Amino acid sequence: PGGAGGAGRAGRTRFAIATLLYFAQGIPKGLLQIAMPAWLASQGMSAYAVASYLSIVILPWVFKMLTGPLMDRYQYPAMGLRRPWVLGAQLGMALSLCLLTCVDDPVNQMTLLTAIAVFVNVFAATQDVAVDGMAIDLVPESEQGRINAFMSCGKAVGWSASAALSGAMLGTVGLGTTALLGAAVSFLVFLIFLGVREREG
Repeated sequence: PGGAGGAGRAGRTRFAIATLLYFAQGIPKGLLQIAMPAWLASQGMSAYAVASYLSIVILPWVFKMLTGPLMDRYQYPAMGLRRPWVLGAQLGMALSLCLLTCVDDPVNQMTLLTAIAVFVNVFAATQDVAVDGMAIDLVPESEQGRINAFMSCGKAVGWSASAALSGAMLGTVGLGTTALLGAAVSFLVFLIFLGVREREG
């Protein structure tokens, strides 16, 4: 987002896009790691079953260290050094959230729910690494602390809003509709980022 300078429109674009992308990362976290475990517990699932689900679902975030070298090795500079990875991960996140519509009864389809949740988090964790790399690459060192605060705020707002809304929707309209709303917001973020260049030239 923008060129080398930190001031003006380019700087504001960097801050806005980085915050928005981190907001998008918070959507699956709010749904799958906060609202879903609480809902499953309210449906009578044991603490062991809920904890097992969570321990598996967060595994993609553990292996983020393996994604960075791949991004450094495989690039398409015509689209930007990190931008193709961000776009692919953001689109993958939106599409994989749609797969949750295949889960009609989460309590009795825990294996399927867990597998799809892991798939969603693979894309979310990949997007996280790509956005971090893009920020380090583009943002002047003097601004990196401030943009990190904006990004963290965006993610916190994303997961808290997603958790609150998902928690309310799971018990009323079900997982399918809840997941489709999350997918729609994720796809909107994808479209917004699609219209932004990583850098000039």
